[in-house]
Amino acid sequence: MNKQLVILSLLLIASFTTAQGQQQQPPPKCAQNASPQQGNCICNPGYWGTNANQGGSCTQCASNTWSAPGTTNTGPSVTAVSACQACALGYYVTVQGSSSSSSPTCTPCGTNSSPAQPQVGSSVQKVSSCNSCMPGYYMTSVANAAVGSEAAAQCSACDASAGATPSAPPQAVGDLSSCNACQPGYFMTTAANVSSKAAAVCSKCPSNSMSQQQTQVGDVSACKCFDPFALPLGTSQKTCACKSSSETPMQAPGGATGCSAPSFGKIISISLGIIISLILYI
Repeated sequence: MNKQLVILSLLLIASFTTAQGQQQQPPPKCAQNASPQQGNCICNPGYWGTNANQGGSCTQCASNTWSAPGTTNTGPSVTAVSACQACALGYYVTVQGSSSSSSPTCTPCGTNSSPAQPQVGSSVQKVSSCNSCMPGYYMTSVANAAVGSEAAAQCSACDASAGATPSAPPQAVGDLSSCNACQPGYFMTTAANVSSKAAAVCSKCPSNSMSQQQTQVGDVSACKCFDPFALPLGTSQKTCACKSSSETPMQAPGGATGCSAPSFGKIISISLGIIISLILYI
């Protein structure tokens, strides 16, 4: 019975190792301003292109317009007009667009305000739709939607700490302690303080890495290198680097160069050798 359990355990380990090797596939190589998604390259938000793979290109939307990533901004039939049918953050729609003929006209909100989400250009809006704040700003005065007195929200910078921002687009008046998160590309070293009205303190991620928005105190391990095969960031690894000093990690998601994928073939071979040896020994 013990012999059978040992053999079964080792076989499971070998199967897991094989599965890990199959999962560690390098990401597709993407064009500039594109990122890999589920094995394909997609133009980044605010860009459009007919081919986002390496050798293709993604072009920024014009005139303060914006595109959502996916099949609407990347593909053989996509055009600048069909893709860029929304207004970027910090702008509101003043002239309606049409996916077949024209992009919307987008007008600046001013006062560092913005709609909470990019506005689709299928309907005209008023300046009072700028009822939130841009990332890195907190609200000092709410928007006014009263007819004849429409006004955007008023917002001030979270300037106590580079990278600090409210954890959600602000909808109410606050103070510096409203800046209780760190923007993507930063990690938090000190939390916001309500009693002293202090913003969170944030540190920038190392070159060639990125983080999601952070709402908790952490360290550099919150940042992930663009290159999936780079050494993981942590207290003993402060920069993105390859295991081999002769290689250079990706400088953007889906970059053209990067670290070599680990070889799992040797691991699998060694695992099987150990299994056979143990079987013979038992």
